Amino acid sequence: MRTLKLFTIVMAGLFIFSACGKKQTPEQVATKFINLLEQQKFEDAKKYGTAETIQILDMYKSLSAMSAGMAEEEDTTPGEIKDLECIIEGDKAICSYTIDGEFDQLPLVKQGDKWLVDLKKESPFDDAEFNWEEEGEEGEEEVEEEV
Repeated sequence: MRTLKLFTIVMAGLFIFSACGKKQTPEQVATKFINLLEQQKFEDAKKYGTAETIQILDMYKSLSAMSAGMAEEEDTTPGEIKDLECIIEGDKAICSYTIDGEFDQLPLVKQGDKWLVDLKKESPFDDAEFNWEEEGEEGEEEVEEEV
């Protein structure tokens, strides 16, 4: 009888430790994060994000709350994630996927033993290269030629 109790305790302990020690892959983290974001469950999505991602989710939550009364009810049913593929380079990963026919990418970073979504605050003009002087000079020349 004592052996049976000991065996049961050992097996239960092994089961608990094996469940707790399961590490999530970038694909699993990306899938959970995307689905939570689609459902506008921003608080739950924070579990899968870096500190900067959490700030962005807070901003999304505020914007969602402000626009709630302005538009008709938005469908928060998660779309089907297709073609999910993560490329891992060291402690960083980029997960590419298609959802509702639209291609997107999600950056992840490994912190400790966890993969976390690593969204960055960016200006909409970060990729644009403006050279105001050259554009102004070219425009002036075109106007003079037309006159």
